[in-house]
Amino acid sequence: MIESESLHKLIDVTEKIIAEKGCQKTTLNEIIRRSGLSKGAIYHYVNSKNELFALVLKQQLKQVDERFHESIGKQERAELGDPLRETLRSFIHTKTSVSNQIFFYLLSHQNDEEDQQILLDFQQLNYQLAVNWIKSGQNGGPIPSDLDADRVSAFFTILGYGMRVQSMISDNEKLFTSEEVFKIMKQTLSKKELF
Repeated sequence: MIESESLHKLIDVTEKIIAEKGCQKTTLNEIIRRSGLSKGAIYHYVNSKNELFALVLKQQLKQVDERFHESIGKQERAELGDPLRETLRSFIHTKTSVSNQIFFYLLSHQNDEEDQQILLDFQQLNYQLAVNWIKSGQNGGPIPSDLDADRVSAFFTILGYGMRVQSMISDNEKLFTSEEVFKIMKQTLSKKELF
């Protein structure tokens, strides 16, 4: 996803400012000032602050995807364990994680048609990566080849959204730990049918 050093810098600076100030108080002017990039350079990559925020989310998903494939490459035999744990990074978040802050900020702006499309694009990327991960496991052996990758990916996407909401509601009490979610996902991927 990252095409150049300036885009990498733009995403990095944006993440840092959001971590410090939150999405509402993060401005393009602050991003311009701290990144050293011109307004034109930023608008070369995105058309709005919200589009930039979505780019940060997408880059985080791409990093999870890279770690997933690295963990597969390190395996001597095909297993679900490590690659599946890497995919959990795509939806186990805290209330203050940059990913969750951006996700809920964009969700609160979904009445705007452009922002609705940004959310749909993010959902499609999230879903498609899940499909790819499952198909990778089907090709490698540990996931049954007749498991419906599309349907299970839709289920995992919904589960991920639920985990995001849970983390925003409660810092202390977790309805499901990441280990419990791991077990649910592993059991789901070991079956031939979702339900």
